[in-house]
Amino acid sequence: MLLVCVISCSVISCLAQEPAPAPAPVEPAPAPAGPPPIPVEPTPAIETTPETNTPTVETITEPIPDQRLQLWHTNSVFHSLHIANVILGCDTNNPEALFEMGLRIYGSTREKKEIKRAIDYIEKAAYVGYPEAQLWVAEHYESGKNYPKNYRQSYLWCKKAADLGQPRAQYFLSLLYIAGRGVSGSSAQSAYWCSVSADNKYPPAMTRLGTLYQQGLGVPQSKREAIQWFLRGSMYNDSDAQYHLGLCYDKGDGVRENAVEAYKWMNISASQGNAQALSMRQKIEKHLSQSQIQEGQELSLQFSQFIQSYGPPDDLDPLAANLPIENTVSGFFITADGHILTSWQPLINHTAIYARTAYGYFKAEVVIADTHNNLALLKIDNRIRSVLSGSILAKEQPVPTVGPPIKPLALAPEATFVMGDPVFTLGFPEYDRLSWLPKLSEGNIKGAAGIRGDPRFLKIGILINSQNTGAPIITASGEVVGILNIEDQGVGALLKTQRISDVAYRNALRSQYAMPLFETLPEVKNKLKAPPEIKEQKFDASVAEATEAVVQIIIY
Repeated sequence: MLLVCVISCSVISCLAQEPAPAPAPVEPAPAPAGPPPIPVEPTPAIETTPETNTPTVETITEPIPDQRLQLWHTNSVFHSLHIANVILGCDTNNPEALFEMGLRIYGSTREKKEIKRAIDYIEKAAYVGYPEAQLWVAEHYESGKNYPKNYRQSYLWCKKAADLGQPRAQYFLSLLYIAGRGVSGSSAQSAYWCSVSADNKYPPAMTRLGTLYQQGLGVPQSKREAIQWFLRGSMYNDSDAQYHLGLCYDKGDGVRENAVEAYKWMNISASQGNAQALSMRQKIEKHLSQSQIQEGQELSLQFSQFIQSYGPPDDLDPLAANLPIENTVSGFFITADGHILTSWQPLINHTAIYARTAYGYFKAEVVIADTHNNLALLKIDNRIRSVLSGSILAKEQPVPTVGPPIKPLALAPEATFVMGDPVFTLGFPEYDRLSWLPKLSEGNIKGAAGIRGDPRFLKIGILINSQNTGAPIITASGEVVGILNIEDQGVGALLKTQRISDVAYRNALRSQYAMPLFETLPEVKNKLKAPPEIKEQKFDASVAEATEAVVQIIIY
């Protein structure tokens, strides 16, 4: 009991006193009327762009949106401790304790004397280099609440916190640059600091970076890059990111137009109190059937359950979140280490790529691309499956933690054939979420050259569609002599067909033109499967072998 009384008396006594004097800081403590400027530090070097010194296009009016006087929730250990522990921390000039004490006093009084005492604590923490305190000071100089409004001081304090890696300070600095407050306006510097904050996983910065890519402010305009950042912000459950993503799906801006998906994102955002999303949801649902509305609500619930189950992701995983697919094509393994050959053109501006095999979904990365021949080499790690156990899709697919041995196909180093030779392909003409079913198509070689006599290609008579692009053209003995090369007619001219649903003359890049892709990759070149010396394998055995080697490429 005696100990309790002593601590209680100490607490009351300390709270009634001014904060204990700190050791002399490197910089003088600011006076109430306005502290002396802190030293100006150079901004980080960025690549010179034409926009750096040009007038900004974006304008921000008073106050800076979403930044004035936000509620502070620190990650400090002192935030959850008893006041006695905070006081003990202040006695040792612990910056986290000083900041916590300042916040507690500031949030519990309106008396000017107590507010000044709270600010003294916070400024003391700021001067000894605590970034959250520095950001607090910067925001209050910008807002002018209980501080003289001073944009230059706001910028200087914010820059200090941003340089120390505080994501919210980096985002706030981005807004100061675009508004030209306390520093010369620069859309390039604004985009730089916004991207730094986004990379440090601050969701509002992810959303704003998406809008910068949409408009081309300080960064090259890219709708696909904008979609990627809106997706990341949405995965962190940022309602503004979800609203912007819904707009993109509603207008078909950077993604395929999808009214149900637009409704889904507006519904998710509106459930978090976003008034703009609520208004847009009401407009969208007027054009939807009852079944479409129900589908949108079910997708919203699935996403919410995913976020609650797994929390913010370390990396963008649209597959696990059941996001809509942009496109699917075909491919095939060429090494037992997980290297896949497919077409490059459909992968341009992708957000994420997955390889779907009979054993599940695996995250794929682009190793190298040959844009002239429209080839891409991908790589998966089949030891770890991409879909998390218990997620939406995991219930529909096997869940191995280690994938089975990969059985690649052999590339013919030089395509040797006779006109009319039979060939076949296995690919995926459509995406079926519930089943993995490669389709067999048979045909024969119709010509030794492609469009306009291009010698790189073989002309194949075979029944397929555009989602078979990247699939192997295989001889009866099991050798790959070509890679189907099908592009959208609006993009390229490699595909000329008579009818999509009928037998057509397709172009297949000769397999020998894939070989230069591996010259700088010994880990691939040295592990390619050798073609059979005696080509007597039966057709059925070749089909069975190819079935284990083909994969469906899913593009987000």
